[in-house]
Amino acid sequence: MTTPLEGIIVLDTSERSPAAAIAGMLLSDLGARVVRVEPDGGDALRELDAHRVWLRGQESVTVGQGPSWAADWVRLRGSADVVLHTAQPRQDKPDLLAGWDPGPGQVLAVLTATPRRPTDVLRQDPSDQPAYGELIEAQYGLLD
Repeated sequence: MTTPLEGIIVLDTSERSPAAAIAGMLLSDLGARVVRVEPDGGDALRELDAHRVWLRGQESVTVGQGPSWAADWVRLRGSADVVLHTAQPRQDKPDLLAGWDPGPGQVLAVLTATPRRPTDVLRQDPSDQPAYGELIEAQYGLLD
């Protein structure tokens, strides 16, 4: 039986992102090969019990701070159809997208959900406020 995303390669370069992990889980469920690129020692996301569900069906590779991984990374990144990334300033691994120009048919998907204090999000008129992934995940019981 074929799946909708069979043959698609997705690289997840995010860190500490339940939203990206869940996106990877769904893409994997649909047949994509999802490869998480984690820092040495693994992503801090693995400290959450839910990571066993969120990371199901996904492969994992680690990259360090040294140059020894660079050629392998460029080859892997070049083979990807989709690269998931988050717009978070913290990075426990090198900047994996520095100097990268997506090739024909490659998609860069940047997830921009940023954790906020409730007082920053819950205002009198929420219609002018952006939606944050963590609030939606909490509403559906995904933050446990």
